[in-house]
Amino acid sequence: MLRLKVLAGLTALCILSSNGQAEHLDKLWDFDLRKAYETEPVWPEREILLDSLVFSASGDRLAAIVRSHNSLGKLRSDIWILDTTGPERHAFRLGTNFVLDGPVLSFTWSQSGQRIDASGTVASIAGGDACTIPEFGGFITENELIAHPAGRGSFTVFDANCKAKTEWQSADQWILSDVSPERGWLLFWTDTEALILDRQGNVLHEWPGRERTQSRFADSGRLLCGPFDSVKPRKRSVACWIADTGQLIGVAPADLAHEFAASSHSIRVIVSDYREFPVSLTDVKPEIFKELFVWDFATSRKVVSWRSEFRHPFAISPDGQYVAEGGKGLVRVYKIGSEANSRESNKINPW
Repeated sequence: MLRLKVLAGLTALCILSSNGQAEHLDKLWDFDLRKAYETEPVWPEREILLDSLVFSASGDRLAAIVRSHNSLGKLRSDIWILDTTGPERHAFRLGTNFVLDGPVLSFTWSQSGQRIDASGTVASIAGGDACTIPEFGGFITENELIAHPAGRGSFTVFDANCKAKTEWQSADQWILSDVSPERGWLLFWTDTEALILDRQGNVLHEWPGRERTQSRFADSGRLLCGPFDSVKPRKRSVACWIADTGQLIGVAPADLAHEFAASSHSIRVIVSDYREFPVSLTDVKPEIFKELFVWDFATSRKVVSWRSEFRHPFAISPDGQYVAEGGKGLVRVYKIGSEANSRESNKINPW
């Protein structure tokens, strides 16, 4: 087990928010993956790649999905679990049964944070026991998952031991986008529509068109948040809709949003924003990174923004109070602003 040194207050990135209050990011700690792999037979000419960061439902753990190469040059993926609470931070890598071939294409936590599903490999954090289900899926309850093979329209509910319980067929080639354990809802999308189903496969809501596709649940399943193409040419942002009605509640003010992360229990998202230059400016790249920012749909304001050196990956905690980012072999976790401002923001519910 690695022990992480606490770096509270070491770094603060600040911005003057739209309501005149100074918001900031306090860096809590760093985790150096390069040091973690110093004794490993990692392919020396290859960079250790951080594919994604995912907070657990309670926010007290952070999964870092790392892609590397062994001494034979074979691609593998490791799952590191970082504890984010307490005066001292710890990090540990899951056992040898969780060294996976190739990239991890999907990752979810159980609600308790005691189990994970990494591209169909389901494991207990404490015991290390693992079993296998089809690659794409997620936890419906603490002890139930839904999954489906790639390119097929059949979906199966499994228990925590990977035993099939029920199965149903979709009418089309639906793609499972997200699961809301709080409501027992499943979010699917195709190229032409978004759908919400219950766990038995019954369609609860259906919205035609490209809006809401590739979105994810937020605010404990009450919202859908995802990419939004503006009416202005070549403008792309992130929007949120009410899950029960499909009504648009707001759009983050991005120039060209490439990626986003939604807070599962609050009304905040992280947006990766780029500034686009005219094609005639041949001496610069067509897309120039502008900033990462946290947008709060409850107060319609940019909570904080910063010029990240990493761009990707990044994550926001379920309560919307912490952000994580990584790259170049590092993982960093920050706390946003003051607790007083955060509590006030969460009291506001515009719909």
